[in-house]
Amino acid sequence: EMETTTMRPHLPPARREDWWSEEATETLIQAWGHRYLKLNFGNLRQIDWKEVAAAVNSSHGVGRTKTETQCKNRIDTLKKKYKTEKAKLSPSAWRFFDRFDV
Repeated sequence: EMETTTMRPHLPPARREDWWSEEATETLIQAWGHRYLKLNFGNLRQIDWKEVAAAVNSSHGVGRTKTETQCKNRIDTLKKKYKTEKAKLSPSAWRFFDRFDV
């Protein structure tokens, strides 16, 4: 007979504080990208990151708000991921590739 007590219900993995949903990531890329283009591909200032965090939090911040630093770190991570994907010979299947490939 199968051991059923080891079967766990499908619970979402415990989320770390810096966990990002795809939706929140999408909002982040939009908010950051808009300012990045406006600044002529320049670095965002602290006031810009405050606005980016506010945009993310107004849409996705229920009980789990993001700081400017978390937003900045997430963009840095996404940029690195983009560079890795771009270096591959095959077309990227990464969901956010086209958002960075401008």
